[in-house]
Amino acid sequence: MARQLRIEYPNAHYHVMNRGFHKGNIFIMPQMKYKFLKYLEEYLIKFNVKCYASCIMHNHYHLFICTPEGNLTTFMKN
Repeated sequence: MARQLRIEYPNAHYHVMNRGFHKGNIFIMPQMKYKFLKYLEEYLIKFNVKCYASCIMHNHYHLFICTPEGNLTTFMKN
């Protein structure tokens, strides 16, 4: 059974995390983390999302974000 859709509304705060398959590494080389941060910065600006905190490890990451426009799904798809 699929999970329920996320409720999105303006100025919502979210703890977003993503982990590698079977807890495997998603950032194998340090350059991959830098590339991820570059894309993150680009899309935070593009979709007007605020990032208050982040924690990036080899096999997962955490973001604490705010979506002033209520566009979490659009932001995460990109």
